Amino acid sequence: MLGTLIRLSELDRPSGILAEVLRTVSNMVVLLDEQFLIHSAVHKAIIRLLRVCAGDELQDRIDGRNKVMGAAAHAVRPPPSEYELDCKFIIFYRLRTMTDAHL
Repeated sequence: MLGTLIRLSELDRPSGILAEVLRTVSNMVVLLDEQFLIHSAVHKAIIRLLRVCAGDELQDRIDGRNKVMGAAAHAVRPPPSEYELDCKFIIFYRLRTMTDAHL
């Protein structure tokens, strides 16, 4: 379900939905046990979210999926807010500490 939510929010339509998903995942990462992050489906979905937030569009360039048409194709995403950057930092930190603990 997490993967579907992230996939549906990738295009940030309606505007701001991607930031809301980022906030939700950040809260989940903080509040839930670190065992939650170990599950493959959760880990992959969170990595996908971080790539989308970082603007990693490599996959889209390769296979042309998620091609935006019309006026939405010219929409410019505003720079991330401080809160969004904090959420990303929290997620990165939790993934990093989890990975270090399990190596």
